[in-house]
Amino acid sequence: MDIDAPEKGIALHYGFITAKHAEWEKCVAGVREEGRGRLEELRRKLADAKHELDVIHSTILNLPYEVMAEMFNWHRSMGGSLTTLLLCANGGQQWRTVAPGFGSI
Repeated sequence: MDIDAPEKGIALHYGFITAKHAEWEKCVAGVREEGRGRLEELRRKLADAKHELDVIHSTILNLPYEVMAEMFNWHRSMGGSLTTLLLCANGGQQWRTVAPGFGSI
């Protein structure tokens, strides 16, 4: 009986296991890299959307109250909901300043 037989058998399988492990590690690295790429893409899209919202909000927040009052009147005359307008821009702070002159909501 060969006393080294079990070790020789293990050595044969060790090479196979090592190769499969390396293949698995490569696959995992690929998935991680793809995930990082997708995450960066989503971050860029979010930053672009935030920039667009900042531009929209800053424009609305800079409107004079008289212009906002005209918009308010037009929206109401078109059958629009006052509540909808109050939800606009910065939690509706600007609209809420203009709204009291227009009756109950």
